[in-house]
Amino acid sequence: IFLLLLIIISIGVVSSSSIIIINDLANSEIDRKINELVIISQHFSQILSIDLNERMSDVELLASTNGPLHNTNISVQEKLEYLLLFLANYVNYDSVSVYDKNGLKIIDTRNLGIGSDISETGLFKNTIRYTNYHDPLPIFYDPLERTAISGSLSIIRYSSVLFDNSGDFTGMVVASYSLTRTFHEIVSGADKSYQFKIANIDGFSYVHTKNYFEESSEYHTHSEGIRYDGDLVIVSNTIPSIGRYVENPNMAFILKTNTNNLFQNIHDFFIKIKF
Repeated sequence: IFLLLLIIISIGVVSSSSIIIINDLANSEIDRKINELVIISQHFSQILSIDLNERMSDVELLASTNGPLHNTNISVQEKLEYLLLFLANYVNYDSVSVYDKNGLKIIDTRNLGIGSDISETGLFKNTIRYTNYHDPLPIFYDPLERTAISGSLSIIRYSSVLFDNSGDFTGMVVASYSLTRTFHEIVSGADKSYQFKIANIDGFSYVHTKNYFEESSEYHTHSEGIRYDGDLVIVSNTIPSIGRYVENPNMAFILKTNTNNLFQNIHDFFIKIKF
């Protein structure tokens, strides 16, 4: 009897130890999966930050004193053709516009809003102040411009001043960069079970993967890190500042996925060992 009890106790200890080991393995795999999501979010944030920062060089090139926009012997049509060639080579831009020193639009690659006045806007004033500037946060095209541009609603405008040969201010050039298009390129190769968006610190969505939200204006406060919402795990990572000329934009790159998809393989493995 004593021997039988000893055998039963030994089996119980071994079984308990096995369950602890299996649970430890499962928890370790869960931690690994979560860390993988964090790394993916951080990686995409870095890619986007670098991409957005490099765009300032593009608008500086457009405003170069050796460029066509400064040449008084070139017609408006020839300058427009130069800007269209720029768009053909830098495909993630939606448009380029030129304004005179009074803030009136004189050239636009979409032929929209010629004569409109931006002299009182922050973009115009800050461009003059800093020589080069960009929107601190993405903006959305107004309804008129949305009809002319398909699928590229969220943009960041990059601007630079134009000077004549005497160093006098003659106007500014503004290149509108599609955050929407760039975002979709960055996440295109990711696991299809992952959903992504870019939002501000309050959770206002600027761009998101298909079916992420029905309305891009939906609000959810996001804090950097990992959180769970029902069956969802959400990883938020602040996008490093692109601010050579503006303060930290407080944008976040957010990854969201269903825990059933994320942990299904772990669950199956656990069940197989247990039984």
